[in-house]
Parts: sequence; structure tokens; C-alpha cells
Amino acid sequence: MTLILLLGKTLKNSNSTHKIMIVNHNLVKCILLISFLVLQSISYAQEISYTHKYKNSPAIDKMAKLDGQIGAFFYATIGDYKKSSVTWDKAVGKPFFGIDSLATITFKKDYRGYDAIPFIINKAKNTNYVILNEEHHRPQHRVFAKQLLKDLYDNGYRNLAVETLDRKDIDTLLNNRKYPLVDSGSYSREPQFGEFIREALQLGFYVFPYDNMSLPGKEREKQGAQNIVNTQKKGKTFVYCGFQHALEGEVKYWEKALAENIKQLTGSDPLTIDQTVFNERNDTKLEHPLYNSYTVSESKILADKNKVPYQRKENGGYYDLSVIHPRTTYTDNRPSWVFYDRKKPIEIEIDTVTISKPYLLFAFRKEEDYNTAVPIDIIEIDHTTASPVCLALEKGNYTLIFANGNGKGYKMEKKVK
Repeated sequence: MTLILLLGKTLKNSNSTHKIMIVNHNLVKCILLISFLVLQSISYAQEISYTHKYKNSPAIDKMAKLDGQIGAFFYATIGDYKKSSVTWDKAVGKPFFGIDSLATITFKKDYRGYDAIPFIINKAKNTNYVILNEEHHRPQHRVFAKQLLKDLYDNGYRNLAVETLDRKDIDTLLNNRKYPLVDSGSYSREPQFGEFIREALQLGFYVFPYDNMSLPGKEREKQGAQNIVNTQKKGKTFVYCGFQHALEGEVKYWEKALAENIKQLTGSDPLTIDQTVFNERNDTKLEHPLYNSYTVSESKILADKNKVPYQRKENGGYYDLSVIHPRTTYTDNRPSWVFYDRKKPIEIEIDTVTISKPYLLFAFRKEEDYNTAVPIDIIEIDHTTASPVCLALEKGNYTLIFANGNGKGYKMEKKVK
């Protein structure tokens, strides 16, 4: 405004020609346009009061020193897949696989990889229960689980029982609201898990909790199965759990895991699927000996030439199917599997955001409450992060929040076409 006043004073005191007046008139228009754009940028990056329940990397670093497995999960929650993998390897080390190099050679002659999703769906038609497990620090597993939902629904599956949802303080409005809250569960606050639940709700699944982690192992497995049977509605049921809860048969420590308890209660033999062993590790020496024997670009099921699946044994029990997942590739410094289905890399400029680092960048659907909802995507911005950064978003309207946990943040609106 000061520039415009000075310009007017100059014109008044001069013997300007009509031509000069036109030039200066255009200059005024440019200044007004610049002023408008400045005001627009201020409103676009609005300072707000904002608190959240996510942790940044310095806080997770301290947690990881005490418990690496928990630390690995929290790194994954803020989108740091690489650090999550490193932390998990340090904490867990090399599990016992019960197979040597000679057996690996023989195994590869007998078994091959079949496209996982159609193989699973074909088997799912013949049972009332599909039970899929996960590693809690590996969001890729939730991406895979989400890809099964539509085909399962088309084949009569109407219930989704999820281990992580809180049974003690149940989110009773989840099925009406159609999106999970940060407080709906524990592992479900990770964005890919949130998207898995959102997709199920949008398709029409009845989503419910079943687990009581406070119970001792044997009772937890038995009570979880009973809760599923008592809570499920009409239709078939998809159970999403962690690690060995998907084991069938007699198992050590628990006698019967969740899957076997469901079988005993219902008389229906569930389709049990393991995706926790045939995965990449940050330290390749810790990988299952068979993993490097199969080079896959898509998730596969191991079965023989007659499509009789390999039943992997663990802890005395077994799984019907075993999934081999491909190695992670990266797009714009993000795991490529975050850009699955309808999602694509969306660049966000961060140079103009004046907030102390490290901070978290959250993306929320505009129609959801950004104070309580599980974000669609999260990344951490530190002093090494270059602008622009990439979020994984599909078409729609979003609210972006920049926050470092000190009670303040910036809010911006973003439309993805």
C-alpha cells in the first residue's frame, strides 16, 4: 500500500505523458496483484493451535533404545519405513526357519509363485473365515490386506474383525462415521492401517474389535475367537490379526491359537494366510533362505504345479497359505507401495513453513475431523528434508497440517485433481 501511495504522489508532481501514465497504471495493477497473492498465501498457510498423539523421531529414538519392536512400529507410523526396518532387525535378529540351503534348492523345484490375490479369493469361496496375519511394523501388509477387500466382499464376506481395535473402550460410532480415529485402536493409527479400515467401511463391511490383550496367552486366544463368533453379523468373516494368532493345529504355549479356536467353535475350517516370513529385511542375511530364491514383482502364493499350496509350519501349528512379498522400490523417496490403487505422488512445497524441525506433515480428508481422525498420510520433515516433499494422495480435497508437537501448527488446504 505504501508503494501505491508513493506512486500516486510521483504521478501528481510530474508532467507525465499519457503513455507514461499507462505504464504506471499497469505497475499499480502488478503491485495490487502481488499484494493479493501475499494475502492469499497467508490465508493458505493458517497458523492454528494443534495437538496430536503422534511422536517425532527424537522421541521414538529414546523408545527404541528400550524396546526396538515398539520403536519400529512408531517409525513406521510416521512414514519412516527404512528406520523402522533397521530398528526391527536390531531388536529381533534372525528367527529360526528350520530350512537349510539344500532344502531350499529342492523346495524351488517343487514350488512356484502364483498371483496371491486371485489364489486367495478362489480358496476363500470355500470357507466362512479368512484369517490373515501381519507384522505390526510393516505397513505393506495393510496395503495387501486392503487389496483383498473388494473381492472378498463380492464373495459374501461382510464382517471384518480387527485385532488392533480397542475392545475395552469400543469406538461404537466407527461403522456409522466410516473412518477410524486415532483413539479407535493402537496399530490402526498408522495411515495404511487407517486406509484399510476406511476401505472396508466404504465397501459395507461391519468392522469390529475382538481382542483383549490384557488376558494371558491361552485365554486371550480362546476369548478372542468367542468374541468373533458372538459379534459377527450375517455373512462370512475376514479376520486380521498379528503373527502367530493365525496358526491352525496344536501350538506351543497357547495349545490353540485364535484360528484353531474359531475352527473348534464353529466347525468351519478357516483359510489361514501368513505374510510374516517371506519378506525383505534391511539386513538381507536375516531373510528366510527361500526369499532370495524367488524374484517377484507382485505378491505371490507358494504352491506346487498342481496349485496345492505350501503349508508352512511354525510353533507346532501351520498356515494354509504363505505370501511372498516383493522387495520395496522407492518413488520420490517413498516406498512405492504407498502409491497403490488410486494414489499418486503429490508434491508439497515446505520452504515457506516457518516451524521448528523436526515436524510432522499430516494429510487428512477434508470431510474428516483432523483433530481426531487417522491421517491419510504422514511424513516427518527434518533439517535434511528437501522441498518439495511427496504425499500419497488420491483425487479429492485435503487438509494438510504441519505440527511439531508444541501445541501450534499450520493448516493448508489442498485439492488433488
